[in-house]
Amino acid sequence: MRALKGDVYLLKIFLSGMLHASLSTLAIGMSVKIANISGEKWYIGGAPRSKYYGQVLLFRQVGDYLHVEPQHILTGKQIGEGFGYDIEVADLNGDG
Repeated sequence: MRALKGDVYLLKIFLSGMLHASLSTLAIGMSVKIANISGEKWYIGGAPRSKYYGQVLLFRQVGDYLHVEPQHILTGKQIGEGFGYDIEVADLNGDG
């Protein structure tokens, strides 16, 4: 689950390019993490102002290619709660 600083920087560039017009409105990339799940690299970006509730977007990398569309989108439950402002990845079951 170790992330390289260069990977996080590249993810912020990717997210800003994908949502260039909406970047400041969504605050996407406010929090960014990278996780290795079952041998696949996942890029996770928080967007605390997206859809008024805040969202967390999960992108999966397959081989050398990062999927442009989010594979999963998690949305907050309350308007203005800032869901996605800060995120963390953890290995809860200890399988590496």
